[in-house]
Amino acid sequence: MEYYRSRIGYARDARIEDIASLKDNLRASSVDELWAVHHYTPEQSLIWSFSNSVFIFSIVVEDEVYAMGGILRPKDILSEKASLWFLSSQKLDKVERSFLRQCKAFMKTMLDLYPVLYNYVDIRNEPAIRWLKWIGARFGDVHVFGIDNRPFVYFEFKR
Repeated sequence: MEYYRSRIGYARDARIEDIASLKDNLRASSVDELWAVHHYTPEQSLIWSFSNSVFIFSIVVEDEVYAMGGILRPKDILSEKASLWFLSSQKLDKVERSFLRQCKAFMKTMLDLYPVLYNYVDIRNEPAIRWLKWIGARFGDVHVFGIDNRPFVYFEFKR
C-alpha cells in the first residue's frame, strides 16, 4: 500500500528487500545509537525491527530506500501504546522539504493505529530531536540505559 506520494518520493509498505538497500547507508548518528543500545549492526536492527513491527513503511526516492520506520508490536495486544521507530540514510536530507511536508499528516495516520506512540532518543542526536519536536513530540525524562549506559530522552506522540 502507498501512504503518500510527492513529486519527489513516496512512502509505501516496507518489503524485506528494502533492508539491503538501506543497511549500508544509515546515518552515522543512528548507527552509533543502535550500537550503544543493543550492540546491533544496522542490518541486525532493521531485521529485528521489520520482524517485530505491526506496521512498517519505507520512504522511496528514485527506486532507492531512503528510510524505514514503523510501530513495534506491543507486548500486550490490548495496549493503546506502542513503540515507534525510524531509521534513515543521510540522503533523506536531499529531499528534506518534501519529506517534512508529509511528516505531520503521516504521524496522524500512525496515531490512528495506536493513540500513543513513544520511544527514546540519544540526547546527543540533535538532528533527530529537532525533527521530533517539529512533528509534535513531547519529551519526558532522561534515562541512562543500553549496553554502553548512554543518556536517552523519552518522547511520545498522542492522538
